[in-house]
Amino acid sequence: HKNSDTLGLCSKMWDTDIPPPGGYLKVTIERATNLVPPVGKEIANTYCAVVVGTKKAFTQVLFSNSPVWNETFTFFVKNKFAQIEIIVWDKGARSRLDTCLGTCTWPVSCLENWEELHFDKILEGGKSGRVKMNLRWIEIHTPVHPEDRWVVMEAEGVDSSGFEEESVEAGEERKGEWCDRYGFWHDTKLCSRDYFIRSLKKRPHVRSGPPIDPQLAARDGIPFCYKVHYWRLYSDFLLKNAEALDFSLYANITPPAMVNRQITIDLPRIWPAHPAFHNSPDDFALNELGSLLRAISVALPSIGYCQSMGPIAAALLLLTDKQSAFQLSVRLFDQITPDYHSATMEGLQIDIQVLSVLLSNYIPKLAAHFDNVKVDILVLVSKWFMSYFLDTMPFKTTLRIWDILFIKGADALVLTSLAVFKLCERHLLECNDFIKIHKHLTKTLAQMTNWDPLISIMNKSTFPKEKQVFITRKQMEIEVKARLDKRAVHSIPEKIRQDLIRELFIQSQRR
Repeated sequence: HKNSDTLGLCSKMWDTDIPPPGGYLKVTIERATNLVPPVGKEIANTYCAVVVGTKKAFTQVLFSNSPVWNETFTFFVKNKFAQIEIIVWDKGARSRLDTCLGTCTWPVSCLENWEELHFDKILEGGKSGRVKMNLRWIEIHTPVHPEDRWVVMEAEGVDSSGFEEESVEAGEERKGEWCDRYGFWHDTKLCSRDYFIRSLKKRPHVRSGPPIDPQLAARDGIPFCYKVHYWRLYSDFLLKNAEALDFSLYANITPPAMVNRQITIDLPRIWPAHPAFHNSPDDFALNELGSLLRAISVALPSIGYCQSMGPIAAALLLLTDKQSAFQLSVRLFDQITPDYHSATMEGLQIDIQVLSVLLSNYIPKLAAHFDNVKVDILVLVSKWFMSYFLDTMPFKTTLRIWDILFIKGADALVLTSLAVFKLCERHLLECNDFIKIHKHLTKTLAQMTNWDPLISIMNKSTFPKEKQVFITRKQMEIEVKARLDKRAVHSIPEKIRQDLIRELFIQSQRR
């Protein structure tokens, strides 16, 4: 980023009638110095007003002639013809009695894209005084509604989609591919393995962002730097203030021997090509992941451990610390998607039946085609549901689906799967067997780096909503539970028979 001590004169003005592109303006008011209070006062009650076009923002009122605010405001600006105005006020007994202590103005067009300016500006219209502030401008290259990029400006080093920008100066190459900052391989150069390992060991603290409506976050997505914060916040709201478990309470408890042995066996299999997880079991990330999975199995004895839980916990461990990863994992496996990973997988069976019903109602032609070619939807989508699309979609796309998952719960997996079928409907109708259908869906999901078409389908008014999923789930719960109970009843006579034979044998031996 560029820095400048003074603003200087605006050397680049637009010489065309076409309005320059809009963007986000970040204004940080640091402090004011040498202010002269109004007559009759020794110390002023100062506050600062930031005006950009028709929008205004105000700092807090401080009793000082050299106040330090350090407050940041973000404005959506339609075009760079707008003016920035800073006004320093002395607050009177009533608002109409406020006194202006000085102002300064300049055009937004003086700022370059992603440029950050640090400067000390003399206030005009007052007896004396200066104001110190920082400015940053991020240009939007496509028409965007003001709410569509709601916190892009709040994050350092994020791209227009809200994800952290990757370095292009160094990267590890493997047959023309490059490793990104999350340890996944792409055909473009991103960042080095060493950088990734350092980032993993210095995992960032969970950053808190401005309050955002959950429906807006589900529609537009959550910027990467705030994802963990909002996942915790929204899941807490979804689960009605769920208990926040402490990782340290479960970390020192040894799980059952069978569970512990299975976790040890599965650890090297989790993302074997990943730079953090493909070395020996003594590797830093493998130890972290192993302790996380063992703590989860202890906290959830009714579930224990399931193989599909490993990659999900590993993904969360890449994004945040063990405590946050532990809390989010427990919420996912135990409450957000209940009985997905249990022995009976009752919740998984129910939601796949819900998807089947919605598919028949929303895409009847495709549902009929699946029946004709003998496609079992349970076999087709089980991996999607159990892994939360982690092993089927690119990593960033998966995180975008998880934004909805932590807001809407298991409904997100049902609706996302339905949207995938709608997106691929035309091609799937041309496939005449299960293998071709499975191959087309696998390829489509693996290449889905742009999730906008999928999200657009889910946001359509004609697309099924959570209420329809809820009603259908209640119906399917009765059917699935009745089927599971029937299986249990059928197994009881055989068990009783074996017990009777054993008891008779014991009695005969005693005689």
